[in-house]
Amino acid sequence: MDYFCRKLNTRMGNRPRIKSKVNEPMPVVDALAFVKNKSSENARPIEMLVEGINIEIWHDKHYAIRQQFGDENGRREGIEQEIVMKLIRGAVKHLFYYSFKVKFFSFISDEGQHLRYPRIILQKEDLDGILLNVAIELHCISLDKYEITVFTAMKKDDFKMSQGQFAIQLYGNSESELKKFENGKLLTISNI
Repeated sequence: MDYFCRKLNTRMGNRPRIKSKVNEPMPVVDALAFVKNKSSENARPIEMLVEGINIEIWHDKHYAIRQQFGDENGRREGIEQEIVMKLIRGAVKHLFYYSFKVKFFSFISDEGQHLRYPRIILQKEDLDGILLNVAIELHCISLDKYEITVFTAMKKDDFKMSQGQFAIQLYGNSESELKKFENGKLLTISNI
């Protein structure tokens, strides 16, 4: 009887059928074809250029003391070197992106322009939802070498910024906001 029921169910379509896999042909890519890119309807890729940039990261004595010993309020938690370095590594591509996209944003300190060079604040929320703020200054040493100096780091949602100062807040690995402190308010200028 059991055999008969199985045969009957098979005829009625209750048993899942094995679907045959059809190998789809690979699309043919014509290396000489003219295709659409960001600038043209008819363009052809010629070469992929990859430039190398060396970035040295330094710690100012102020940061080193705050990181090791704290300040008058005690030891600062969450500003350990590994955490700060991870934030800086994650922010480098965002710095370059915004310097290309936003006309008035430049993250490189100009050697004769200021008595005190502008510092950029890198920000990212930690797992507790508190904002880590890292104040950095960047200098161009040569065409392929840059220098980042960490001046201070603090976990604080209301980090004090100067008039006209920029901040980049990271969200995950690929999203961020460029902000500018103007007239007592932190304004979002651009984002990705």
